[in-house]
Order: sequence, then C-alpha cells, then structure tokens
Amino acid sequence: MVGIPVSKIQFQTSVGLDEKTGKELRQVTVLATVPTSTLIEFCQNTLKGVAENEQALSNALDNFNAKVLPTAAKSK
Repeated sequence: MVGIPVSKIQFQTSVGLDEKTGKELRQVTVLATVPTSTLIEFCQNTLKGVAENEQALSNALDNFNAKVLPTAAKSK
C-alpha cells in the first residue's frame, strides 16, 4: 500500500487492571492497515445498516436487558 493514504486500526482485548492506577490494561490482538477510502466506505455502510435496522437493534437490546441482565445480577 505504497503511495495511497492508509489508516491503521488496532483491535484490543482487556488483560486486567493496573494495580497502582486502576486503569484498564489492554493488549493489541489485531493491527489492520487498510486504504483510508475503504475504511470510510466501511464506516458509511455500517452507519447505513444501523439506521436501516434501528428497530431490530432496539428490540434486541430490550430483549438482552430483560433476560440477560437479571440473570447476571442473580449470579453475583
């Protein structure tokens, strides 16, 4: 990818907390380098998909909140 603008994206996982500061410690698991134009197109398509499926996503969140969160609270 020489000669074109590129963007670098890091995907990270949490590996714990720093005992001194209490801040989350993260480890890079994937580093992706993509043409910036491709990244912009991906973001646009993602936002379009979210907008088109807003009701289904809202229903899924409501379902999660109603079923999973109470179960998780009981296990504490």
